Amino acid sequence: MEKIKNNLIKKKKKHFTFRLDLDLFDALEIESERKNLTPTTLMGQITKNYLLRDKFFKELGFLSLGKDFVRIWLERIDSKFIKEDAQRLGSYIIGEYLAYFYYKIDTDSLINFLELWLSSQGELQKKNHLGTYYYTVHHNVSEKYSLFLEGLLFSEIEKIFKTKVELIDTTSNLISFTFVVK
Repeated sequence: MEKIKNNLIKKKKKHFTFRLDLDLFDALEIESERKNLTPTTLMGQITKNYLLRDKFFKELGFLSLGKDFVRIWLERIDSKFIKEDAQRLGSYIIGEYLAYFYYKIDTDSLINFLELWLSSQGELQKKNHLGTYYYTVHHNVSEKYSLFLEGLLFSEIEKIFKTKVELIDTTSNLISFTFVVK
């Protein structure tokens, strides 16, 4: 498994041919056109998402909840409790997930985990410029979900990197933040 992760991260390519049911191939072509990608690129993304994220999320028992469900649930909870509970949750699950996914807790594993996990929360935009990391997640759930993500992630990022996380923006649709890794 470690070899698969390392090869995917290094972006080495290997030519591979396989067969698909005609219905699946047609659906692949339609989706690739919709996303303005080649079918090969889309299959690469699907395979990468499965091997690096989806199969682990299933093994760890992640629930797939609709945004409306989460939105309604969070609206019933006071903001103070959302952030406190998220920080408590982050303090034990992030280290556990890092050990599960990457076998260690270090800079590389946390950056890889952030990109893996945040990509499952909605559209992820990321940038690294000379050790300054910028993340924007367009989750389209609610302001309280942005607060949940802030509570879950920020204290753990600060603890592992020994740096301050700066909140750039938070709305009912997105959270954007940055931090420096030295």
